[in-house]
Amino acid sequence: MTFLDLPDDWPDHPVTHPSRVGDVLDLVVPEAARPSGALAFLVLDEEDRLVMPVVIDETGTAPEHERSDMLRPLLTTLGQCAGAGGSLLAGIARPGGLSVTHDDATWAEAIATAAKGVIRVAGIHVLAADGCRPVPRVMAA
Repeated sequence: MTFLDLPDDWPDHPVTHPSRVGDVLDLVVPEAARPSGALAFLVLDEEDRLVMPVVIDETGTAPEHERSDMLRPLLTTLGQCAGAGGSLLAGIARPGGLSVTHDDATWAEAIATAAKGVIRVAGIHVLAADGCRPVPRVMAA
């Protein structure tokens, strides 16, 4: 996984395609943001092409029970930016391997809960030094 693998015309294609998602997340999330934990939100158009990336650094200390409430205003704004038919691709960047941890699952649940009724979530992925992998779908509360 490296953004150097992206073809020149990648912005013209859906970033949710399995051959591109990891490379696009690698491009959007700076290497320096990963050791302390970061969240990446990629606003996508109706054809899942990238419209706007947003990266939040140093998320590791956010209490689990506050994560959804913390994210709701941001995801509401991103939903307005995406417009009708748009969606959101989320990345949970952190150090370590690609096994989905308890913390990854709680972030994924918070993202799904905060996005419910606001913006469609096209996917949530863990991004680590070893690559990228989808987090299994979580049920929003």
